[in-house]
Amino acid sequence: MLTVAILGFGFIGRAHGDAYARLPNVKLVAIGGCREERVQAWKAPYSVSFYKDPNALLDSSGADIIDICLPTFMHEEFVTRAAEKGMHVICEKPLALTVKEVDGMLAAVRKAGVIFMVAQVLRFFTHYTKCRNLVRDGSLGDIFFGSAARLAEPPRWAEWFQHPEKSGGALFDLQVHDLDYLMNLFGTPESLFATGLQANSGCWDQVVTSLSYPTRKLILEASSRMAVGWPFTSMLRLMGTAASLEYGFRVTGNVDVMVQAQHSLVLYPNGSPATHFELDDPDPYLRELKYFVDAVERRDKPDVRPEEARNVIAVLEATKQSLETRTIVDLRHLFGPEPNFVAKGVKET
Repeated sequence: MLTVAILGFGFIGRAHGDAYARLPNVKLVAIGGCREERVQAWKAPYSVSFYKDPNALLDSSGADIIDICLPTFMHEEFVTRAAEKGMHVICEKPLALTVKEVDGMLAAVRKAGVIFMVAQVLRFFTHYTKCRNLVRDGSLGDIFFGSAARLAEPPRWAEWFQHPEKSGGALFDLQVHDLDYLMNLFGTPESLFATGLQANSGCWDQVVTSLSYPTRKLILEASSRMAVGWPFTSMLRLMGTAASLEYGFRVTGNVDVMVQAQHSLVLYPNGSPATHFELDDPDPYLRELKYFVDAVERRDKPDVRPEEARNVIAVLEATKQSLETRTIVDLRHLFGPEPNFVAKGVKET
């Protein structure tokens, strides 16, 4: 049986801990890099070692897999250290705030020969999986326009989030979800223009980005500036030559109460009755971590490729440049050796 250790134990760390406890082929053996009371408050199904010092966990836990749920500015250090220890790594999004940091991590995991995946959980949401399948099976025809939004009240769960050099604000923390999802569907854009608002701290916390492709336009909005009490909301709308598709997700509070979420997914074929999809929404974190653990067990590289994450961070950096300069940014020089890939999707289970 594989063993896993979690670094960082806020909401995401706890969600990952709950998921590992339900998986039969992996055992959670250690948690660290957080306050001990967070671990004590969690109802662990069995004994789990605690390490306040994340370096001590890497040195002593003996885990096969390290799950990094630390703040974004700490990712490069601990992805690199874990890889050097020969541990397989799954790291929370956003992977980093700069391409330079990503390149350092990619070099480390390649040198170590370990399996590495970025936890882009949106790809494992049942409704987003259905949308992806409808696009890829041609139900919408040729997509010529799309829009996505992710809107939240100001974050109050962590002080570090208020600092742009540590979190990247809504631009990196929220828009990364929809950008990764759409780039996985449509490949890399040719140019972008962004407009937005900055918090007093310097974080871009209200951002609208226009992505240009040869045959389509995509608009993304990310906000952590909604009124206190605003329900966490995400939306996706795709317009094609054969049909239009709309998905909406809303939950009072934040995503930590997803069981209370309201979903609406509707396909509108040209000239035909609309199709309303009623889908169960099993735990996407469970699906995501099962996928990664199974990949490690088989020694397969996940289809959620870190090279994709590099391109996503490159686009987010370019978005920041556009926000600061108020100019259109040409993206065609930014990408690696696969500038127009459309990666394989994660198979629906």
